[in-house]
Amino acid sequence: MRRPLFALALAVALSATLSAATPAALAQTANRSLPIRNDTTQEVYAVYTARVGTDAWGPDLLGSDTIQPGQTHQATRPAAGAGCRVAVRYILKPGPEVIQPEVDICAVPSLVVTEAEAITQQRRAWRLHNTSRTTLMNLYILQPGATERGEDRFGPISLEAGASFYVRRPPSTACTADVIVRSTGGAESTRAGIDLCSVDVVTIDDLPADAATEEDAAPSGITVINRTGQAAQSLFISAVSQPNWGDNRLTQPLQSGERFSFEAPGDNHCLYDVRLVLADGTNQDRMMENFCQISELLFEHIARGGDKRP
Repeated sequence: MRRPLFALALAVALSATLSAATPAALAQTANRSLPIRNDTTQEVYAVYTARVGTDAWGPDLLGSDTIQPGQTHQATRPAAGAGCRVAVRYILKPGPEVIQPEVDICAVPSLVVTEAEAITQQRRAWRLHNTSRTTLMNLYILQPGATERGEDRFGPISLEAGASFYVRRPPSTACTADVIVRSTGGAESTRAGIDLCSVDVVTIDDLPADAATEEDAAPSGITVINRTGQAAQSLFISAVSQPNWGDNRLTQPLQSGERFSFEAPGDNHCLYDVRLVLADGTNQDRMMENFCQISELLFEHIARGGDKRP
């Protein structure tokens, strides 16, 4: 979801501090239209430019728009006097951001972000996973002891319950950091002293649902339907952030064709792993089911259940 934004004037895309354009560039910019194409499988939420060698990113070239996969957005090319050689930064969801370090924006016919670039950056990123029952609006990454939060790493996006967002790893000289997130209701959660150069996933699971949306976001009753062709001996439910399966929910075998209903745990989670243990000793696993969005889980006959979790 993109946060609501006032439309920005696309004619002003770069700071006046950028270097002056060459005469050749002046000729190239006679056509002020600047197509921006999204050749990834993700939605592009923002595109920024900055003078090469700086991180002083200018306004979002998309304004309040986004670019769907395979689509092109018509932006306005910066005025020639604003400079030509810039870095281009694309904010994608689930990310991470893609940065093209040097582009002659006065000369190129268009800007293009590719799937290969997105995949390469994702392999080098860590993942923020929101398993709480609220939407996250802000993400800050601070060096230990820092008091200024600096840039909101989400940019124009927000992160819904159950969703993930990929973040570029920091330089090797700044691996240890505090990760702070803020929800729509203003609640905050901090993960202090995380080694972002080695961690793969940082999970946010301790924020309550916002009061205004708690009724809609809270998990409710879940019905398990057994159509496996044999009785189920055990049923286990576990939040995805928990290492253990916990107790068997069944008090007696659940025959094929029968249903079993239970109340979802009231532990501020939406995402759960579910395991059904059948009479022949095999398991059927349903991973990362969103109990805030579903009311039934159907288990059907398969050749053999796959054990996806110990």
